[in-house]
Amino acid sequence: MKSVGFHKRNETGLSNAYKSKNKLYVKDDTLFIAGTSNLQDVWDDLKIPLRLTRFSQRYQDADNLLKTNPQVKKLVGHSLAGSVGLELQKQQPDKNYDVTTYGAPVLQMGGQKYKRFRKAGDLISGLDDGAITYKGSMNPKEAHSYRNY
Repeated sequence: MKSVGFHKRNETGLSNAYKSKNKLYVKDDTLFIAGTSNLQDVWDDLKIPLRLTRFSQRYQDADNLLKTNPQVKKLVGHSLAGSVGLELQKQQPDKNYDVTTYGAPVLQMGGQKYKRFRKAGDLISGLDDGAITYKGSMNPKEAHSYRNY
């Protein structure tokens, strides 16, 4: 199990990503990627089950940012951005990114290749059997949050 400091650092980084205009935040060797935040993201969410995440705006923005930040070795994403991080690794296997997701809409049964976390009761990440599941909430917004891991 990861330490509290690991999750707290990711929570802070993701908070900064959500506050930024492009929903991306780089700190040292880590790119934090915010999840669904606007209508474009809602449209892009529909691309995930069709395996078209690489065509989402968040993917394109993150990919462009990575080209100008070669020091980035870790990707941390929430929700849509978790799928973006996993897709970036899939499309660029030579980079060998250390990917961490929170509440990602991933369909995987068993086995965990990356650091994936979800909360019980989160319907968005409900099919990610490979994620480590933490105590959740009956409130859907709290259950899907990247906070308090």
